[in-house]
Amino acid sequence: MSKVNVRRGAFRLWVVGSVLWVLGIGLVSVEGIQDAFKQRAEYDSFEKMLKDDTPLVPVLCGDARGQLHKDYDPIIPTGSPPPSARPNPFDTCWYELKVYRRLYPEQHVLSDDELFQKTYSDAGQQPPKPRPRPWSTVWEAVLDALAAPVVVLLVGAALFWALAGFKRGSEAETT
Repeated sequence: MSKVNVRRGAFRLWVVGSVLWVLGIGLVSVEGIQDAFKQRAEYDSFEKMLKDDTPLVPVLCGDARGQLHKDYDPIIPTGSPPPSARPNPFDTCWYELKVYRRLYPEQHVLSDDELFQKTYSDAGQQPPKPRPRPWSTVWEAVLDALAAPVVVLLVGAALFWALAGFKRGSEAETT
């Protein structure tokens, strides 16, 4: 009977420890998860400002090719000249990716990621950060919370199984 009580007690201890572990991981992770969802909401609101969610690449307006307001648009602050005026050559003009590729055929060998890095660097701008993925943050927290208890359960079960194999023949038969 004491063998059953040890196993039952060890299992109860595992349950309590697992619950405390999961709660601890949850408390530690909740702020990061909330931040990830907040960043995603900010990113989505910024993305809505873009033209039809089309990727845009920057070029110094002095190096711009094509027609103003047809192929590219400058970001004009309030109180600046009317849109028909030529932009300052040191301002940033923005192209849709497909238009940029058509007007700058020498860049065709670059992948989209390489092209973004190059154009943002040439225009003196920071490239946009990748889209935040809050659900991957949640998934990582869930895996962190469940991995240790599952490993402890499996190791404990293997340990009890192995120890049961070392008992004398008459004791092992009674269980």
